[in-house]
Amino acid sequence: LQTDATVENASLMSTIFPSIQTHLRDAAASYNTKTGNNKKNDDDSAVVYIACTKERTDAGDCDLMVMPMYVYALDLPRSVSSVSIIVSSNCASNSLSCSMYADALKSFLVEVYPRSDVSMEIVTGSASTYAKMMSARYLFCTPGVSCLF
Repeated sequence: LQTDATVENASLMSTIFPSIQTHLRDAAASYNTKTGNNKKNDDDSAVVYIACTKERTDAGDCDLMVMPMYVYALDLPRSVSSVSIIVSSNCASNSLSCSMYADALKSFLVEVYPRSDVSMEIVTGSASTYAKMMSARYLFCTPGVSCLF
């Protein structure tokens, strides 16, 4: 059931979202320049972000929701030049299944995309993570609030 307020809010968001997205991309480019991370993502780069579904977790408490690996092969063009798998440190340190999935995904992507540069890293800082995600043409995120932009 939609109310007039719901429709109005959705309309407002669709109006300002492109501007927000442009500002975030500009901020990411500025961050990359200032930190010396000038390895600019090209038009065919992809980022896969793997994180716990909850932002804060206790040790051993990481709910991990992931996509079946074939989804990447269906949605990511064969022409992609690089794929960066970014694993949140929270996920890597609190869930063995997180690390296992990331390793298996890297092996799968290396096999399916042999001409692409496939890398995996565990990150602790959110600024560099978001800068990479905003600069990529293709972005895959696990369900949760970690990729809200």
